[in-house]
Amino acid sequence: TVPPTAPAKVRRPPPPPPPSVLLVKPDGSTVEINLSGVLTRSYPRIDTVGRWLVVGAGLSQSSGVETDPFGNLVPVAGQTYNVLCWRWKDLLADPTAPPAFKFTKPYTLRANTPNQVVCWQGPAVAMLDLSGDEPVERPLFTTPSGPEYISDLAGGLLLHFDDNRQVLYDDQGHQLWSGDEDGELTVQAMPWGLVGHGPYATRTYELVRLDADPAHRASQKVPLPPGPWDIAIEPARERVIAINSGVSWSELELPSLKARRNVQWSAASPAPEPQTLGYAISPRFRVRQARLLPSDLPDSEDAPAHWSPRDACHVGQALLVLEQSGRVLISAKRKGPFQLLGYSDTAAVFGQRGPEPFLLDAEDRLVTAIVPGPALLEDFTGRLLAGEPLPPGPLKVSGLTFAGPHGGVVAWEGKVGFSPRHLRSQAGSPGLLVVTDSLLIDLDPAAVRVVSAPERPAPALR
Repeated sequence: TVPPTAPAKVRRPPPPPPPSVLLVKPDGSTVEINLSGVLTRSYPRIDTVGRWLVVGAGLSQSSGVETDPFGNLVPVAGQTYNVLCWRWKDLLADPTAPPAFKFTKPYTLRANTPNQVVCWQGPAVAMLDLSGDEPVERPLFTTPSGPEYISDLAGGLLLHFDDNRQVLYDDQGHQLWSGDEDGELTVQAMPWGLVGHGPYATRTYELVRLDADPAHRASQKVPLPPGPWDIAIEPARERVIAINSGVSWSELELPSLKARRNVQWSAASPAPEPQTLGYAISPRFRVRQARLLPSDLPDSEDAPAHWSPRDACHVGQALLVLEQSGRVLISAKRKGPFQLLGYSDTAAVFGQRGPEPFLLDAEDRLVTAIVPGPALLEDFTGRLLAGEPLPPGPLKVSGLTFAGPHGGVVAWEGKVGFSPRHLRSQAGSPGLLVVTDSLLIDLDPAAVRVVSAPERPAPALR
């Protein structure tokens, strides 16, 4: 007989340590804020809103609670969500300061308003303004029945109800759209929304028009095969761009959704880069190309704060800027405002053929002519013929090297802190035009010396 073996002792893993919250002071030092008694409750959350630290302390019970796809809390009826609020200045003065304000409603952050949260209790929806030293609650609207939870979209507040409905409201309580929970609504640019159905790999889409007047609402299926499409709506250009990365892309008319182009993916036919507001990384900021922008910064066609330059050059006295999205902007004066000149989706760089300026694609072919005015011309004799780079100018620019102020060849000084996409030196201008991913720098000859560094020879081969 085999003697029985003693059961192995099972060591239980130690409980996880309570989460720590560190306050970073203006001098860079840190001090812990004691929230251990708060964050041990169910479904805690921490947000910074305006001048306040907002801590969702959780529910008084730990059962019957879920989290929605947007990360918002979905409490069951009868349970209370406890929220504690500290002024940041109070915590800087005393990290042990008690909360200055409490409320007992679930809340959600606003997509484009960094100083506000939306909270609700039963059918009453309110906005809590935390931009000042004292919170201010303002009623927004009341619904026929209380929502389970609310998510904030760029175009309004999406309320989710327990009968499988979702309804989009504006802040005045006007209903803009309604549908069932099987569709995922996104809003990129009012008054248009996009509803996706099914898993991402085989998703289908419908375009919806959002309006307070039911007679002006509309819905139509986007004529694309099921698939992982990334879709951008551009009302300013009356088009929809749909990209199935590595497979194909399509351009559709807005609002008819009639196909303008259906293109197989290739290096010679890259997908256009839509002009969008970027994506949110927090309620306070969004990322757009190389820029970090405040969420509440208004969008503008000509605002340099939104630029994402791909290239720039002078044509006569005018300065032209080609953006990543294909927008071409023009300023007729050295320090004048920029205006929209037009679009060139396939353009990658300014160039020429003979003495005439053109926009060239990634293979240096002519795609857009720049004609006197100036104006852009897409349909012209010789389109897709080989183009030429712009001449090197008086500074003899070649890549990131150029003629030094005392002769010889110098290179761009990387310690300046900007990484240029292009350097431009053109006849009639002794300076240097520097194109980066987020801005243009027009340097006079004195400033050119500052950005010049000796050209480093290539390492010798062994």
